Amino acid sequence: MESIKKPEEWYSDADAYWTSVAANENGMLGGLLLVHEPDIRASKNFLNQVLKTVNSSYHENEGKLPTIDKTIATDPNSSGCSEKPGQRELVALDCGAGIGRVTKFLLSEYAIVDMVEQSAKFVQAAETEYLLDLIKKQRVSGCYVCGLQDFVPTAGRYDIIWCQWVLGHLTTPDLVSFFKNCVRGLTPNGVIVVKENVCVAGIVVDEVDSSVTRSSQILQDVFSQAGLKIILKRMQYGFPPNLFKVWMWALVPS
Repeated sequence: MESIKKPEEWYSDADAYWTSVAANENGMLGGLLLVHEPDIRASKNFLNQVLKTVNSSYHENEGKLPTIDKTIATDPNSSGCSEKPGQRELVALDCGAGIGRVTKFLLSEYAIVDMVEQSAKFVQAAETEYLLDLIKKQRVSGCYVCGLQDFVPTAGRYDIIWCQWVLGHLTTPDLVSFFKNCVRGLTPNGVIVVKENVCVAGIVVDEVDSSVTRSSQILQDVFSQAGLKIILKRMQYGFPPNLFKVWMWALVPS
């Protein structure tokens, strides 16, 4: 445990903090709305490359089309991809989804999305207003009101499990367990994407919102402990220089 708090206090304090946050995009981004556009742009480029990488890997290893095969747009700034005939729709999981900012601007353009979020206030805002159009269009399947430390994905359901700016709220043992559960939640060709702040070395504890910022080495050690290997890694660019660096990893079972 990276804090002097007991785990139950750590999680309850985090819940109390987020209950006090406005259920809007600015609240989800900690008052840094200016990072929204470069964040989504970089995530789209990364996810396009992830899908290409996974497809290429399965072509080489098995000589057949994987279930998540898509025709990716050639423009690196493209927002999505088109399904090949006979291929099913991808299914994604947005972890620590908040009101669904990542679901709305990223994942729903690639997949049918499930969301998991511990704040009932944020889920209500998502279902009654923020994501209402996507819910009506059946781009959002549903939302689990649950903390990630207690969440167990449906086995074999997800082609993409997206974890962004939330894993710092989990203790290290719970983070390893969460990833192991995610492995069981993946389809045979599924991938986990992690997008998180990183510090230079060790950890930085934030007692206000009950979170830690881990170094990239610590996070990569956690991935290994959970039986995951990195297939793609990229730094986020375009953020103010005074913020923590942000890295993106694509992970598959090792």
